[in-house]
Amino acid sequence: MRWRRVAVIAGIVIGIGAAGAATSGLFIYNEATKIDRTEPQVVTDEYLRAALVRKDFVGADLYACKNQERLAPIKTLRAELDQREKEFDITVLVSWGAFRQEGKTLTTELTISGRKGITVTSKRSETWRFTMADEDGWRVCGAEKIATPSPTPSASTTPTTAP
Repeated sequence: MRWRRVAVIAGIVIGIGAAGAATSGLFIYNEATKIDRTEPQVVTDEYLRAALVRKDFVGADLYACKNQERLAPIKTLRAELDQREKEFDITVLVSWGAFRQEGKTLTTELTISGRKGITVTSKRSETWRFTMADEDGWRVCGAEKIATPSPTPSASTTPTTAP
């Protein structure tokens, strides 16, 4: 009878210990795999990586606002790049530089290059602005390509004289 009581108590202690270890393991796993939305630059970088590099809009949604209407330009860009890959039988690579932050907007330069094998067949740069919002952590809510001004002709420095 006494051994039975000791076995029951030992079983209870082992069960509680195992439950505690499992709970701790789940907590540690959750913290290690938690999406970092504390910095706008990190969120924008991860959004671009998912949308333009991995072509994973489901993954990109993890970093985007609920209302994604203003993210249509990035989706249009991705569709354009996919079309070019198919049409010209090339691989399109997208990279970006450092982000410049002004309030809740981030600006960066996207570099888009087409490659066939190891040969670069085309390359262009575009300036993009991303609008952020804090919705339970930072999220990308808007994307727009910023038009680069075309060079304007300068005024002639040669004086004109009337006849």
